[in-house]
Amino acid sequence: MNAYSDYLKPNEDVIETIDGTMQRSGKGTIVLTNKRLIYFKRNGILTDKMHMFIQLSLGDVREVTLSGMINKIINVKTEQKNRIITYTCQCKEPEIFMQRILGAKQEFREDEIVEAKNVVIVEQGKKDSAADILKKRLARGEITKEEFHDKIQRT
Repeated sequence: MNAYSDYLKPNEDVIETIDGTMQRSGKGTIVLTNKRLIYFKRNGILTDKMHMFIQLSLGDVREVTLSGMINKIINVKTEQKNRIITYTCQCKEPEIFMQRILGAKQEFREDEIVEAKNVVIVEQGKKDSAADILKKRLARGEITKEEFHDKIQRT
């Protein structure tokens, strides 16, 4: 179990954790999972405790690019509630981390919620015998008593 497991959703796995800064908010830890990009910020200067500061669903990520000449910055463009928002993040080895984000995005699958609208129950039992079918046909008036006796003797 890792330090971030309390924040993970069902079927969410940590791909990578990296120290960095997101949105000029101070040092923290960036956690990439198979579902989200999460930034944990320190609660204070003298504490190791962290709190979740930013979380982005990989389903909302539209583009990931690098900018800057010397100090590379990862730009994560998202669409949230019909608004385009770009988050920036600085970390060591930004090219590698950017590729990991892109790989996680490519593998990302939204959790599907399946809603049942109709339930159909099909009973699979024994099939009607020839005699049962003949009895039903006789009861419906499809065949006469004579036809019934004639056919039942042949089965």
